[in-house]
Amino acid sequence: MAIISRLLLSGLLLAVFALIGGIALDRADAERIAIMDEVEVRERFSQPWPVLASAAWYESIAERAVRMTPPFTPFAIEALERAVSLEPRNGETWARLAYARALDNSVDRSESAAALQQSYYRMPVAENDFRKWRLALANALWPYLSETGQAAIRREARFETADWVRDHVPAIYASLTTSS
Repeated sequence: MAIISRLLLSGLLLAVFALIGGIALDRADAERIAIMDEVEVRERFSQPWPVLASAAWYESIAERAVRMTPPFTPFAIEALERAVSLEPRNGETWARLAYARALDNSVDRSESAAALQQSYYRMPVAENDFRKWRLALANALWPYLSETGQAAIRREARFETADWVRDHVPAIYASLTTSS
């Protein structure tokens, strides 16, 4: 019985160390991708996805794909879709997915709006800088958002000054002035 317990404990410890090691490799790979030139990035993106990649890994490579000239949006979209499948409660990742979809002219804007609405559902109010970025994205997608989505955005917009909303997100500002 003691031998079986030791074997189980050893197996459990090996699994934990493998997981920790995988996370470290995952992070190191994401850091390498972040500093690669665009030719190297495209080559890396043509390789198979890692088997045990984390949501953070997918988010970081998607960020790199979006920063390419021109943005490599199909890859970013796929990476962010994988990230939200791993961590569906992450409102920031949903917003980044909405942005990547909005950058890709082959994607219907309603798909971008749906991801943005998930972001607001998961994170009704964001921190200042991210909130302003997300409001700007919402402004661009305004006609494609449902009334429920627009209501959530109006609630978040009220955390900003009226002058900022008027100057930076005019569609939302117009909605605020007509709904008040």
